[in-house]
Amino acid sequence: MRFNKIAALLMASVMTAGAASAMTASAKEYYVKVMKCDINGNGRIDTDDRQKVLDHINGKAAGFRRGNVLNDNYITTDDTDAVLKHIQGKKALSKDAFIRADVNKDNKVDIVDYRKILEYISNK
Repeated sequence: MRFNKIAALLMASVMTAGAASAMTASAKEYYVKVMKCDINGNGRIDTDDRQKVLDHINGKAAGFRRGNVLNDNYITTDDTDAVLKHIQGKKALSKDAFIRADVNKDNKVDIVDYRKILEYISNK
């Protein structure tokens, strides 16, 4: 748990200051490679992402990432496949997956959400 808070604090520092690739805790060194800091998945690294990291450090409940339909911490074509199956009526999404799949927050999962998730994947 302590390491998670230290790692989250490091991510906040990287987003704010721009560059830091290592930290030292007691006698051990931990190296954290930061690839993407777009915590909220809006396509930008901004103060909203920083706030989410700080909320995590302070123990506030974490939100979820829209588009991460399968809730595996990644947005991939597996997520778009699940959305497409839902749209086609082949396999309904669970309540939680439905909320994560409703990217544009219009209370329905449709081709618009599918395209937005696909667009996000294409722009990685």
